Amino acid sequence: MQDGLVALGGASSFDRALHAIFKQDDVILFKFNKSASAKLGTSEAMSTVLVDLFVRAGYSPEKFIILEGGNLGEYSGKTAKPDMRWQGKYVDFGRSGKDQFIAALDQATAIVNVPFLKTHHLATMTCCLKNLSHGLIRHPARFHGNGCDPAIGEIVSSKSIQGKLKLNIVNGLRSVFNGAADARESDISDGGDLLLSRDPVAADSVGFTVLNKIRLGRGQKPLLTGNQLPRQLLTASSLGVGQYDESQITLESL
Repeated sequence: MQDGLVALGGASSFDRALHAIFKQDDVILFKFNKSASAKLGTSEAMSTVLVDLFVRAGYSPEKFIILEGGNLGEYSGKTAKPDMRWQGKYVDFGRSGKDQFIAALDQATAIVNVPFLKTHHLATMTCCLKNLSHGLIRHPARFHGNGCDPAIGEIVSSKSIQGKLKLNIVNGLRSVFNGAADARESDISDGGDLLLSRDPVAADSVGFTVLNKIRLGRGQKPLLTGNQLPRQLLTASSLGVGQYDESQITLESL
């Protein structure tokens, strides 16, 4: 994690890298994913390491809001309590409709997005974008039509999210390459991957390639035919959320 942060920030140390991304007084919302978390079993390790790294870089755990991160070990009880109510206002996402965000989003000035890397029966894959779009709203089931498109892109492009999203860390320590939250152990890869990016679309694009490589190695067909990408990547990119074209993405392997 430290090496990834240093490489991402082009800094000499992980604390300098973090300070280049976050303000000292930021209230940081760490958004994990509870779906399949018990089966994958890596959230608590990830959340504990991340909180520890931020604390070592000089940030106060009292300004951390942890959603779906599990047990924080020595930091349990030291982080801010998330407001689990819903915002009083409805946000208009465009073609997708309206909904309320979780009130914890109002507490935060910055977001660290920590999704799993998984296949999805409707959206093809779930990673950075869907962890935000369907993990921070009141009625996620209403936004699953048409393969969750354009809902995913429109929700993430809202100012409430895009204006605060600072860092994406894809927890691919164990990835679901077939099925969804109900995946069997045989559908899970212990690839040990971590993807760090400021851009959620770029991270999802690379994650999609990773999933297909895992599937190829297991003798399975690619998730989509030809050069197709999950449609939410194209929509999110068209709305200015990020870049999906891997030829335009700088990928550094450590």
